[in-house]
Order: sequence, then C-alpha cells, then structure tokens
Amino acid sequence: MGLAIAWTIVLTIFFAIKPAVAPHVLLVFAGFLIGWVSTTIARYVYPPAKRWTPGPNSPRA
Repeated sequence: MGLAIAWTIVLTIFFAIKPAVAPHVLLVFAGFLIGWVSTTIARYVYPPAKRWTPGPNSPRA
C-alpha cells in the first residue's frame, strides 16, 4: 500500500511540475511494475530455498 501511495505522489509531482519528463517517469514505473509482478509470480511458483537445502542436523550435511 505504501508503494502505491509513493508512486502516486511521484507521478503527480512529475505530471504537475515537469510534464515533458513524465513519459520517462512512466517508463520507469512500468519497469518497476514488470519487476514487481515477476517477483510475485516467482514467490508463488518456486519453492523456498530452505526446502531444498539440508539442515545442520541432516545426515547428508
């Protein structure tokens, strides 16, 4: 929720003060969204690393 508020403030400021720079900021925002979505998908699809690594009391360690 905090990220949404922060991006809203940043985009509003850039559209109000420097509208010529706003498309570049939108590209940065789009890149951020692509990264956020891909990490969210990865968290749900791939298992956590601790499931695959043996612990300190494991017979393989």
